Amino acid sequence: MYAIAERDLAELLSRQIYPQLSDSKFTWGDGGQHAITYRSLLVGGKPDPARCKQLAAIVVKELTNSSGVKEFGSRQPVKAELWSKQLCRGLGAVGHGRVDGAWWFDADLVKRWERVYATEIPTKRHDKMMEAIRPMLAICRDWNELLRLVTMIPGGAGIPVLTGQGRHQPIESVKSRNYDPQEKVVFIGCFQQVYVPFVPVQLVGNYA
Repeated sequence: MYAIAERDLAELLSRQIYPQLSDSKFTWGDGGQHAITYRSLLVGGKPDPARCKQLAAIVVKELTNSSGVKEFGSRQPVKAELWSKQLCRGLGAVGHGRVDGAWWFDADLVKRWERVYATEIPTKRHDKMMEAIRPMLAICRDWNELLRLVTMIPGGAGIPVLTGQGRHQPIESVKSRNYDPQEKVVFIGCFQQVYVPFVPVQLVGNYA
């Protein structure tokens, strides 16, 4: 499954130029110490197949190591595709979290819960919506405070992404001081995750 996604991602990256990604970069490793800019994939103004293949391998390896999506028994195998619809990303307080992080999700999930809590006052609607989203996306409490949302709409022909069904996760991640290996309750996950290697940061804004 991952081999096919890697092949298809490399093909999407080498197929054409994505102007909206010109200032984007993919970062990985602890603290994001490694980075590759989208522009570095271009040689003579065109995508270089060898560089695109190398980058695709790195991206898929990072996705695999994250254990963020299901590989076996998934209703939605990981695949590479072009994404043009609105996306959202949950973050903590202002100044915490990266707006150019790779993990995003379809904004339709937010809109769904906005309709459910349409009669609530705005602040309560926001809190209930975020509370409902957390288990669907399986975001451990120590990973993200989920206080706000940012959004982007790639538009046009879209940008290359990897999509897949999210894995279940513990309430507190294994790195948390509050992690309890005996705890049987987990965030179920299962909602679609959208992994965006190159985020067009100029298109990212606060979700309103």
